[in-house]
This record gives sequence, structure tokens and C-alpha cells, in this order.
Amino acid sequence: MRSVIIVAILSILLLSNGLCWRFTITASSLSSHGRWTHTLNELKRYYTDEGLFHIEVGDNNPIADSHEDFKSTFGSDAVFVSVVGNHEATEQAQMDYLHTLYDSYPNVVNAGPSGTSKTTYSMDWNNAHIVVLNLYYDGSSEGSGSGGVVDELYEWLKDDLSETEQPIKLVFGHEPAFPEYRHQSDSLNEDEENRDRFWKLLNDEKVLAYFSGHTHYYYNSRVGSSAWEDYTWGIEVGNAGTESFQNFLNVEVDENGGSIDVSVYEGTQSNDFCLVEDFTIAVDRVKRATPEPSKDTWRFTVTADPRSKGTNWRHVLEEIKRIRSGIGEFHVCAGDVDPVEERHNDFKQIFGDDEVFIPTMGNHEIESQDDIDYLNSLFSTYPNVQKNGPVNSEHSTFSMDINNAHIIVINPYYDGESDHGSSGDVVDELYDWLVDDLGETTQPIRFIFAHEPAFPEYRHQSDSLNQEHANRDRFWKLLTENDVLAFFVGHTHMYYDKLVSSTRWDPITWQIDAGDGGNSPPSNFINVDVDNKGESAFITVYQGTSSTDFEVINEFQIVPGSYDPNPSQTPTPTPTRTCTPNPFQDIVSGDVLINASSSFILIALSFIFFTLI
Repeated sequence: MRSVIIVAILSILLLSNGLCWRFTITASSLSSHGRWTHTLNELKRYYTDEGLFHIEVGDNNPIADSHEDFKSTFGSDAVFVSVVGNHEATEQAQMDYLHTLYDSYPNVVNAGPSGTSKTTYSMDWNNAHIVVLNLYYDGSSEGSGSGGVVDELYEWLKDDLSETEQPIKLVFGHEPAFPEYRHQSDSLNEDEENRDRFWKLLNDEKVLAYFSGHTHYYYNSRVGSSAWEDYTWGIEVGNAGTESFQNFLNVEVDENGGSIDVSVYEGTQSNDFCLVEDFTIAVDRVKRATPEPSKDTWRFTVTADPRSKGTNWRHVLEEIKRIRSGIGEFHVCAGDVDPVEERHNDFKQIFGDDEVFIPTMGNHEIESQDDIDYLNSLFSTYPNVQKNGPVNSEHSTFSMDINNAHIIVINPYYDGESDHGSSGDVVDELYDWLVDDLGETTQPIRFIFAHEPAFPEYRHQSDSLNQEHANRDRFWKLLTENDVLAFFVGHTHMYYDKLVSSTRWDPITWQIDAGDGGNSPPSNFINVDVDNKGESAFITVYQGTSSTDFEVINEFQIVPGSYDPNPSQTPTPTPTRTCTPNPFQDIVSGDVLINASSSFILIALSFIFFTLI
């Protein structure tokens, strides 16, 4: 009798710790029947069914045909949820079919606002609140918008999320908030103000993830800023037919409401799919301790992009002098300072000949040999240089030690041979130099300056460092691994700040665009107060016009991210890729998933039990 009780208790414990339920996701099949059906067959090969439901995150038309393929694979009772994409929004037949699908959905909690009540809605599945958004709703008609979160949709979402008590919250919409690869200027970021309001709401309401499509490429990111915490993950699902490679995602939801596990698969129509990434997103995460802003600091200032607008530029400098009584230890102008000599003369006129002025190479400097030569000539005036740049970029790429900070200026127009031969990239030679330089410094605070952003907003959204995604990602991973606190840039003429993380790197490095230094007001300057203890920096952002006094528009403390990169609390990628199904693969059903290891132990315990009796 004792052995029976022991086995029963152990079985209950194992099952309660190993239980979860699951669903699957695809996006963007767009009439690609062969690729779409192969994707569905690969999903079935790995998991036998679609889980409790399947969500297709838009651009799945003709939806009726795609739904028939789905039913042929998983059965007519399988729940197929289809999100409005830009290709469905303009075709009434597609929208009508979406209405028909809506009428079949169980567990609907709230229908969307008037005009999109059957294409925007929320559902409760077990312990998760699932929200589907029609981003092409314009406030009255469900297919007239260009893609965004208009006021009526935002207010509905705000009410819906505030009402739910489910521990897991997931939102689905076709367009990404922070696009990569494609649609980099015509996704939700087409209206940055509404996008930021939407993203802040998701973070404030602790939405675990926002799943999207549109770009046809799988990627994930967690974007924080001084306006919101870096909590909500953006996950682009990829495509199920529009490209030569396809994806599907399997999402396993912890029945205790503690996390979700995301498994990402990729393959082609002629090959088996591979598991390319597997990670966990936890609901409760360890909040990083933020030190009190220090009064024991030193400081420097930053601007960008004054160009030929000398009058406006001089007003920016005069405001620095009026408000901050000077530039601090040094001043960096993050590119497009052309004509460089004239802008430097303006600077000397206001601050004197002895103050340190550091212009970085911008895309407009490389158009003029005079600007290149003058910029390089300033190198001899820089204090405490630690390392010259690689061959033929010795004076436009370099590092300095100022107090307790390691300051790096890089020239992204260096192509490995010439200091003005690239259109903007971190080529191998520049990357290798950075690896060495960062590896040699022992300074606790590290800043990098360059003209082009890694994650652009507003302008140059597809022709900044992100035009070479692999090199950009390699560069950003290097910065985070070496505890670079901030990457200051220009190029877009707009101030913004971002803290970007993903399964590829931890939330360590901030990107801060210094905005406009006079070229196209309103203009900006940034003051950076660096803690002498080496724990943080305090950023103050000023803005004004050529005829008005500047005012503070933002101030915030930067530390390496809002959450500790604790492997048990934040997503951890699978280090290897495999095309062979794991022999200890989890045993899956549509309702419950039990870890194979748990099942094996239960079998062993059962064997012992029957042996004893």
C-alpha cells in the first residue's frame, strides 16, 4: 500500500510540473499552395496536430483555399484563426470569409469596435487571453486603413487588456511594430506616435508577446525605451509560402501561467523543416536594480547633423552654453557636420579654441575630400587616444579614455581599404578592430559614436547599418557582450532612444539618436552625466528651434537594461540546429503536453509498482 501511495504522489507531482497546452502560428502564404501545404505537413510531422488552435497572421489569401488545405491536413474541426493582412483588407470576398470564420470561434470574450467587430476580437483559451487586431480598420470601416492602431482601436484594446485577469496575454496583428528586412518604413512605424502609444500599452499591461507577419522573415526583439520598459517581445512569424524558405511556430503555454515556450521551424518545399530556435519567455522576470542618480559625475555633450545651416547650428551651441555653461569634457557631433571646417569655426567662436570638438564621419562628409581631410586633421587634437583605427581609417576610427569612460568613434563608411568607400556598414576589418579594442579596455563605462543607427526610426529606415543585417547583428552582439552602455548616432535628424534585445543578445546597450543639430529644426542637444563610480549615466535631452530657447524634453538614467539577463527568467536560445526530430521529443496532443522525460519516469515508476505488487 505504501508503494502505491508513493507512486501516486510522484505521478501527480510530475504531471503538475510538466503540463502545458499549445497552439501554432504561420503567416503569409499568399496563393503558394505547394509551399503552404508542405508547411502544414511539416507541422503535422513534428506535432501531429495544430494544438488547441492555429493562427495565420495575415496575407493568407485566398483564405477559403488556405482553410481547405488546413482542414485537409488537420480535420474539419480544427480551429483556424486568420488575421487581416494588407492583401485581405482590400478584397471584400476575403473579409467576408473572415466574418464566417469568426462565427465559428469558441471562447470569444470581446468583439472589436464598431466596423471591425468580426475582424478584431479577444478570446480566452485556458489561462491565456488572445487578442486579434485588424490593423487596417480606420475607425469606421474595417478595410480602409493603411495599417496602424487608430484611436478607436487603441481605446478598445486598452479596455480589453485592462479587463482580463488571465496571466498570459498575447496579441496578434499583421504588421510589426519594429520591422526588419522588409516594409521597414510602412509597417506600424509609419505612424511612430501611434506605434509608441500602442507599444507602451502592451508593456504597461504586461503583454508577453506581439506576433506579426508582413516582412516574410522570422525574427524576434524586445524594444524598450525611456518611455516604456523592455517587457513585451515582438515576434515576426516569417512566412508559409511567399519566399523560397518557410516557417512555422509552435507555442507551448505553461498551465501554471508562468511562461510560454516558442519553437521556430524553417525549411523549404523540397526539404524537411529544421528547428532553428527554441526559447522561453517568462511572465515574472527579475527587475534590475537601478542605482540612485549620482551627484558625483563628469559630463560631455552630443549633437548631430547641423550640415550647412550655420545660423541654426550656432543657436544650438549658444543654448548649450546658456543652459549648461559649456560642453563638458568634450563634444561629439555624430556626423553630417559638413562643411566640417566651417562648423568647427562656429564651435570655436562660441567655446574657444581649446575645447575638444569631435565630428564623426557622416554620409555627407564622404562626398567631399576637403571634409574628409579636415575631419582627419582634427585627430591630432584629441586627448588620451588609446588606439588608432584600422589601416586607412586611423584618424576617423579611434578610441580614447576620458576619466572612467572608454570612448570609441567608428567610421561606418570604411570598407576595409578606404575611409570613404562604404555606403554604411561594419565590415570585417572594422569589426575585428572593435573586438580587439573592447577586449583591451578595463574602463567601467563604454560609449560608441557613429553616424548611422543600427535600429533606425523616422528616416533612413532601410539604408542605415541595418542594410547589412548580418553585420549589424554581429556588431550589436559585440556591443552587448562588452557592456557598451550606449551607442550615440545621428542620420535621421530625429531624437529617439531604444534599448533593443533579442534571443541573440541581452538588454545591455542603448541606442540614442542625437536628433538634429540645426539642419531641419526642431533641433536638439544631449548632455550626458557620467557617474564616477561607473554604474550608470544620466541623459538629458534638450529641444528648441532657431528662434526659441531650448527646453528639456526627456531625461532618464541608463543602466544595462531593465531586467537581468538571467537564463531562467529571459529567453534562452537553443545553441544547436537539428533537422532530425529529437528521439526524446515531447509527446504532444491538442490539449496537453507532457515532457517525454516525465513520461519515461512515470513508466519506470509504474513498472516498479507492478513489480512490487
